[in-house]
Amino acid sequence: MSPVRLGPVTTTTCEAIPAGKCSPMCRHRSAGVARSERTGSRAAWTGGSSETLRYRNRELRATEVRGRGAGYELPEDLPLASGRHLAEMDDVRRRMVCVIGPEVVEELFPGLDPLGHGIRRGRETYEVVGVTAAKGKVFGQTQDRFVTIPMRTFQKYKQERGSVTIAIKSRDEASLPL
Repeated sequence: MSPVRLGPVTTTTCEAIPAGKCSPMCRHRSAGVARSERTGSRAAWTGGSSETLRYRNRELRATEVRGRGAGYELPEDLPLASGRHLAEMDDVRRRMVCVIGPEVVEELFPGLDPLGHGIRRGRETYEVVGVTAAKGKVFGQTQDRFVTIPMRTFQKYKQERGSVTIAIKSRDEASLPL
């Protein structure tokens, strides 16, 4: 899929732009990433819910399951501890893959490398392709208990059409126009 330019913003979600005229941020189904070529900022479409996850006989309740477009790791500051982040083709093809936080690793995979293993969410099983580095807690709330799946996969299996958040991060403050 080739990038589409809309002024200073480039998107890789061509289906979101009929005849190249519509903003990629106006379509709920346009889970993807927009890049500003002028400022180097990134935007990622996101959605989420709280779920119970399973691996073999282990169960983890109240885990945040996030639907994310490719590039989500930049605005969310999520470096990897191992594996890889979600790619655009994971999203486009609605692949059953996930990136998990370190608390999920501790609870579901004690003493194991989770890469390549499957996490069950209801009837679906997602292959673990990446683990993020620990972020710790903010105001007593963990930032490490989550599973991230491709946004289109999230929409397909959640059957929800609720709100979608767009996370944006500039490369640095100096690159922002005044």
